[in-house]
Amino acid sequence: MKKLDVVVMSILIFAGINWGLWGLFEFNLVYYIFGKEWIDKLLYVLFGAAGVYYLTGFRIIAERWAQRRK
Repeated sequence: MKKLDVVVMSILIFAGINWGLWGLFEFNLVYYIFGKEWIDKLLYVLFGAAGVYYLTGFRIIAERWAQRRK
């Protein structure tokens, strides 16, 4: 599960960078990289799913990573 946590966090970081670029410069990094609208929609669904995963499982994820530090 920790690997999934890392993958999801990477997706969320990429999503955050994309939205930051959009907010500052109206530059869509996802479209720039992939260039197809259907891929954009698919990735935005993936971004949303990653956000829901972290939102609903935040305490469990935090406990899982805290146990590793002990």
